[in-house]
Amino acid sequence: MYFLFFFPVGTESRPDHRPVGTVLLLCMLFGTFALRFWRPDLSNGLVWASFRPSDPRLAAAFLSLFLHAGWAHLLGNSLYIWIFGRQMEGRLGFLPLAAVFFGGGLLSCWGQAWLTPADSPYRDIPLIGASGGVASLLGATLVRFPHRRVRVLWALFAFLGGIAKAGVVHLNAIVACATWFLFQIVQGLAAQEAGGAGVAYGAHATGFLAGIAMALLLQMHRGPSREIHRDRGRRYFERNDWYAALGELTSHLRLVPDDLEARRMRARCLVLLGEGGEAAGEYLRLFRAARRSGDLITAASLYREMRVYGVGSMLNEHALLRLAFDFQKAGRPGDAAEVYAEILARFPAGEVTDLAAIRRAEILWTELGRYEDARVCYRTLLEEGRKSEWTGLAEARLRSMEALAGTAPIRSGPRGTSIARPRPSPHPGS
Repeated sequence: MYFLFFFPVGTESRPDHRPVGTVLLLCMLFGTFALRFWRPDLSNGLVWASFRPSDPRLAAAFLSLFLHAGWAHLLGNSLYIWIFGRQMEGRLGFLPLAAVFFGGGLLSCWGQAWLTPADSPYRDIPLIGASGGVASLLGATLVRFPHRRVRVLWALFAFLGGIAKAGVVHLNAIVACATWFLFQIVQGLAAQEAGGAGVAYGAHATGFLAGIAMALLLQMHRGPSREIHRDRGRRYFERNDWYAALGELTSHLRLVPDDLEARRMRARCLVLLGEGGEAAGEYLRLFRAARRSGDLITAASLYREMRVYGVGSMLNEHALLRLAFDFQKAGRPGDAAEVYAEILARFPAGEVTDLAAIRRAEILWTELGRYEDARVCYRTLLEEGRKSEWTGLAEARLRSMEALAGTAPIRSGPRGTSIARPRPSPHPGS
């Protein structure tokens, strides 16, 4: 006798939204289950008020989705909801998830009632569990995410032959969901031949088909064509297959040119393939888009990435100065200091070089606590020999540092020991 267990345990989910609705749904399931410990009388009343094939009612079917027979029943359904519900909500939002889960779950109850024979003793037994809604999520996954892969835990046992094998395999979503559906059909037919079972296989199969219908009704089948190249590109990128990733991401961006995440991944591919010029152009487009939208966190991240990869920002000194100002106002002194350093390196005799030098020194001293680096900046500004409106300030700062150094220890780096020291104010140019 052979026993084969086939249990999905994960997907290639890359959510665009936090799965707040999925978490809320799980909390409702666990909260309802907790009633059996706090209020067993109320819990038993809810079970007997739930859906029966002999007395199908809408409110009873809705109630049945929140009730479970035990911990294993609850945890199994919760795992499926977390895996497939989170994936759907992360891409489409909570409303499509709710429509598929509750719509398919309610239809699954009527499917089980229709498939239960009139003379079956199970017609008067309450039908409980979120399995119908879970099955509808799998059916919708087959329509909306056929290009994704599903991690499946499998185990094969043959007690008479002494065979025991298990493992995790990555399957295409169509294969994984269709195999799960086939198992429900086979197990349901076997149970029917045996006179019935305590598992509502008819609800599972009906819910799966209802999920497919709901997904088609909501036009979810149009989504995969906009994502298949991106997901393939991400997989190739994670395998370090840069050429294949670049091709897939380029194809994706022809369809969805405003996908900034894919465009950033494409820029990384270009850098790793040695296409510095094209990579710089891609990064610059991303950088400008982030600044136009006011997303300075993304802009700072892109700037650091460009510096790491050796890709120039291609901004002139005045544009770099404005960027540094923006980073300071946004409370990102470290990023501002990096921008000032780029101005000094690229434009040693530029119009704003002295201002960049004095601002960088101020940040290093007062914001980042890097005393020695700040003193070097002040001295370098004076040793350049140029007279500017900032020369006097640099001399005053050096005198303050030397006086302070003669009386107490100074923090020499970002992780040194802090002391109380005067904070220059106001900052120049602010």
